[in-house]
Amino acid sequence: MRLSAGVLYKLYRPSTCELRVYLWGQEVKEAEPGPYEKVIEQLGIFHEGRHFKSLGEFVNLAGGTEDERVARTIDAVKSHYCLRKHLGESQSV
Repeated sequence: MRLSAGVLYKLYRPSTCELRVYLWGQEVKEAEPGPYEKVIEQLGIFHEGRHFKSLGEFVNLAGGTEDERVARTIDAVKSHYCLRKHLGESQSV
């Protein structure tokens, strides 16, 4: 299991529970989300979409397996670094 924001969220939602993270790491099936959790999830998706629009141009690395996303992230970072190097550090990308 990799440490991510999702792991920290699971530790503290709705209250601190170290066993929850352990069970999640052991792939024990969680209970279905209740109506409140579904509303919070939809509000989070809405907020994230609005935030993305405010960023300007960006690379969406969503989708695929975790390993595929990690590989695409590394490629994107390397591409960005090469582009900055090519343009010169003083210019913005």
